[in-house]
Amino acid sequence: MLGSLLGLSVSIGAASYRRKFISQARRAQEVNDAFLAEVLLRNQGTAFGQQHGFSRIATPRDYRAALPLTTYPDYEPYVDRIARGEPNVLTAEPVCHLGQSSGTTGRQKLIPITRSAQRQIALSMVFLVQGMLDAALPGAGSRGRGLLMMSAGSSGRTAAGITMGSATSAGLSSMLRMSRWMWTTPADAMVLTDQPQVLHLHLLFALKERGLPYLSATFASSIMDLFHLLERDWPVLVDELASGKLSPELRVPEPARARLERTLGACPERAREIRSGLERGMEGIARRLWPRLSHVNAVTGGSFAVYARKLRGYLGDVPLFSSVYASTEALIGVGMALESTTYAVVPGAAYFELIPAGEVDSPSPSTVTLEEAAEGDSYEVVLTNRSGLYRYRLGDMVKVVGRYHRTPVVEFLYRRGQLLNLAAEKTSEQAVLAALLEASSAWGMPLVDFTTLADYDAAPARYVFFVEVKDPAALARLPDAGATLDQALGRANPRYQVARDTGRLGSPVLHPVQQDTFAQVKGLLIRRGASANQVKIPRVVSADDVIQLLRQKVLAR
Repeated sequence: MLGSLLGLSVSIGAASYRRKFISQARRAQEVNDAFLAEVLLRNQGTAFGQQHGFSRIATPRDYRAALPLTTYPDYEPYVDRIARGEPNVLTAEPVCHLGQSSGTTGRQKLIPITRSAQRQIALSMVFLVQGMLDAALPGAGSRGRGLLMMSAGSSGRTAAGITMGSATSAGLSSMLRMSRWMWTTPADAMVLTDQPQVLHLHLLFALKERGLPYLSATFASSIMDLFHLLERDWPVLVDELASGKLSPELRVPEPARARLERTLGACPERAREIRSGLERGMEGIARRLWPRLSHVNAVTGGSFAVYARKLRGYLGDVPLFSSVYASTEALIGVGMALESTTYAVVPGAAYFELIPAGEVDSPSPSTVTLEEAAEGDSYEVVLTNRSGLYRYRLGDMVKVVGRYHRTPVVEFLYRRGQLLNLAAEKTSEQAVLAALLEASSAWGMPLVDFTTLADYDAAPARYVFFVEVKDPAALARLPDAGATLDQALGRANPRYQVARDTGRLGSPVLHPVQQDTFAQVKGLLIRRGASANQVKIPRVVSADDVIQLLRQKVLAR
């Protein structure tokens, strides 16, 4: 009964949020400017507000004149003060959480998040997303509990007791009390921090639910991980379902294990049904396991597009819905259609400005408003949020591909300075170079050049490094050279290490190549039409002829 009432409440709330979004989209710039005025008024007495004269700012033009564009290093001293418990630093409202992120240099960021910002994002992720999905896929909101592949575990607290962790984990933790009526994964599993165990439990309890209506994760790569786990460990999962007992290999502490087993119960008939479906192979397995599956909700744009293509073999005709474009700092856009990777910017989620692509490397780039953004042009996103970031350069490059009423519709292009992102670890080019220089120093061999190849066919996915050093034959003889690089990458980017530790990313493959390999790559690019004065080695290769050349130059290890 309570589940039905909750479902009705979500449906009513979803319709209301969608109507509000449409209203805001019709007056996008007005809503955007009103958000800025509210933020400046609330925070004019803060340390940051006083330093930058918020009380004297009357218009968005005044704001742009009073405050330069900012990046994360501008906030580090303020975040340190917040972490120690000092109030009224960036926001009058207390900071309740520090969202862990990774910057363009690979260093970890701590993004302040206030309670009102957390609530705004959490409610939008539930109600606005559901409202847009209901419009794209009528009836999607009335089909029961689905699988939400998220964790509510935090990674620690500051000296002042402020929690730290991903922004999504903080938002989810506030909703755990009603999770059993909304999602199949029990709260006892969602609060675990060992991600392989959490993934196993997500899948186990989803398999129990024959009428599962949807699969949802932040990124398409997580859905791929789910099916890879199913393909590898389905006999164990089927045995757990049949007996109602978790595998002894599953590291779940008591008394959580006992509660999870009570919730699971013995389901021998369902176990037989799943075994029968899996014995027919993995092609189109989603529909055989969950006949009522209506959609999969996950980000499929940008570097995650490759996962969407690979998922199709598992999903068959189940549609994909890329529901949101968001970051630790703010919700940016919402999806509007199935099988689409474009998003309507959400006015009122933050105050948005856009730097034209041609100016992103300028010492003092200008910005345009949502209203001024031109269709077909590319921009870097700049935002001011409720949590103390002001004119903050997000580093995301987007292309304006249309309008939804008067708000831009954007397509995510790439992260400025980003190189590797197979598991959402956001390893920048600078971080990779730093890791390679550290590793080459340990090898005792100066680095000449390098490039990378994303190996999506491995499970889990991994990176292949083609590396040229002064003495490539000596590098080929070093037995632990790849492990040295792997460890250096973990030091250069903590999120890379997390992805490795949690099994979302495989160990990298190191391929020493012959001397002058990269000179030959440049020659190939020039023959294909690149300017001899401007030719650059691509840091991520995808062209078949370049890959073939590199593989021909690999020295046997």
